[in-house]
Amino acid sequence: MIKNEKLYLISEDAYHKHIDDEVHLYGLLHQLAFLAGKVKEPEDAVHLQETAIRYGEIADELFEGWNIPGRYLVYGDKADLETLKSKELEHVIFDPEDEADAPVCLRDALENFLSLLDDMSDILTEAIGELDDLGGE
Repeated sequence: MIKNEKLYLISEDAYHKHIDDEVHLYGLLHQLAFLAGKVKEPEDAVHLQETAIRYGEIADELFEGWNIPGRYLVYGDKADLETLKSKELEHVIFDPEDEADAPVCLRDALENFLSLLDDMSDILTEAIGELDDLGGE
């Protein structure tokens, strides 16, 4: 990861939709390639053309749901995605109480969190052991 790179969180539902859409588009493209490889007769070409047209319609429907600005398609300017990012992504800001302990990267933050979980696990294990010693449930 590049230092000072912005990090964003995405909801699980948005993530799953993104993956489902990618898999759907891959399936359409793969099927289209398969059909193109099977063209031997004029009727095969007609079937391929009809399928390609329908798949193009499906791709357009998917694209409309993504709310990607048309300007981005033409120019590829990331600035055109700012409105979309503000709607779909949550910017992650590390704001530790003590700046001296501030994580310098996501890996450090995750390692700190894992260490905290390990400490909590030790406390819970000890508490369970005490309950067991007392015959509690």
